[in-house]
Amino acid sequence: MKTILCLLLFGFLFGDTLLQTPVAKNGPDARTNRLLFLSNIAENLLHQHWDDVELPCLQKTLDIMRNVQNHTVWATWVWDSMQSPTGWFVGSRNHLGNFDQCIHPPWVETHPELLTQYCVANIALTGERISLKEDPYTTTDLYVSSRKKNNLAFNKFTWGVCLPAICKPNSIKKIAATFLNNTHLGSTLSEATIYIDSCQTYNENTELSYGYYLTL
Repeated sequence: MKTILCLLLFGFLFGDTLLQTPVAKNGPDARTNRLLFLSNIAENLLHQHWDDVELPCLQKTLDIMRNVQNHTVWATWVWDSMQSPTGWFVGSRNHLGNFDQCIHPPWVETHPELLTQYCVANIALTGERISLKEDPYTTTDLYVSSRKKNNLAFNKFTWGVCLPAICKPNSIKKIAATFLNNTHLGSTLSEATIYIDSCQTYNENTELSYGYYLTL
């Protein structure tokens, strides 16, 4: 098991993508920062405990991130379908991304090896809720676990994730936790529990919107 994980990490970190990454003279450019961000997620994933039956899911997840680094369309399509939590501090509880985009890319019927599933993860902070004055210099973890005067709660939210169809709920929980720990929420979610509510892949009976979204 350890040998397999080491090989996966070596392949991710020292593949052609990173070897060919340009670095600006005055520091990392935006592309380099993105590569480092994805590499950090990959390393964190590999530090999780994975059973043998979970390794295909892990490999396909790493394949997505590696191909995002390469700007490959199929992988960037998957990554783009997910939405990082935003507006959490003002009570936004649903961060669902795009269901249709996740499960129905243009190549869904021609490239079954790229099949993905859309999963709904319910995240709850397990720390005790406390009464706290709104002090701008307090820590984020205290702020989100506090009771607000208007009864607004930050301790629960729902997140939509797009992952390889081969992944099972236990693996999805590990991946979702790793993704969230690498967002700006970071350590705030260190004591969170994640429950995978449902997952869906595309089939001929799936209802889709079949359209693009227009914002006016």
